[in-house]
Amino acid sequence: MRLPRLRIAQQLSLLLVGAVVLAVLAVGSLSAWNLRNGFVDYLRLRDEEQLTRLVKLVEARAAADGGMDWLRDNREAMRELMDEFSGRDPRGRRGGPPPPRGPGRPPPDGPEGNRPPPIASGGSLPQRVLIRDAQGYRLAGREGPPGANPSVRAVKLNGVDVATIVAFPEPKPEGLDAGFLQRQYTGLAFAALATITAALLTAWWVAGRWSRPLRELQLTTRRIARGDLSVQTAAAGDAPATRAGAVEIEQLVLDVDAMAVALAALEAARRHWIAEISHE
Repeated sequence: MRLPRLRIAQQLSLLLVGAVVLAVLAVGSLSAWNLRNGFVDYLRLRDEEQLTRLVKLVEARAAADGGMDWLRDNREAMRELMDEFSGRDPRGRRGGPPPPRGPGRPPPDGPEGNRPPPIASGGSLPQRVLIRDAQGYRLAGREGPPGANPSVRAVKLNGVDVATIVAFPEPKPEGLDAGFLQRQYTGLAFAALATITAALLTAWWVAGRWSRPLRELQLTTRRIARGDLSVQTAAAGDAPATRAGAVEIEQLVLDVDAMAVALAALEAARRHWIAEISHE
């Protein structure tokens, strides 16, 4: 199938737009890849920071029971631990007086106790934590998906490992994390669309500016071919600072005008000699 022949303005427009589209796709893909990897690194660092806080909290509770029996198969103890880690009142006691001190609970520090700050939204670390004792048996939490690459921290008491906390990574961003990532992708898409639109308008303007002297030159050469040697392109009469098109196009316009002047002089000389010969 034979492709239609295009005008130079159309070819220039397609060339400029094609180059911009390729550049936008390359930069956009690289930006999306970098954003995704950077966001995954951010989630990993956030989990590491929260895991450090959880280890300190478990170590404080283990000071009263180094054997970790207070947590073994005790869902209520695990629930209270995660409530304290999240900065919430223990479940079943919200709005009431503070729970009494018991084995494994560190002494309060002031009226509110030594409570860690709340977890930021989207940080679902308590649902991705597994605690094992020194022998590797499960104390609390749930196993992660197979093939996961978890973060592992040791719980130490007087320099001796008494337990291990395993934090599994999120399978994919959720909640505010997913919303933030989606907004970034949407912003990239709008930026790419705006860039391509601006490239289309710029290409149309530049191509028209470059092709205008060529259209005038085409009209001039047609009139010269019909014998009108007094014509001159409009671009040649403009001031050098206002002439449109590339330097090569401007030089071609000047050469055609010079050719028309030379042909007019030659035609005048021919007529003069014919008149002289006829007179003789």
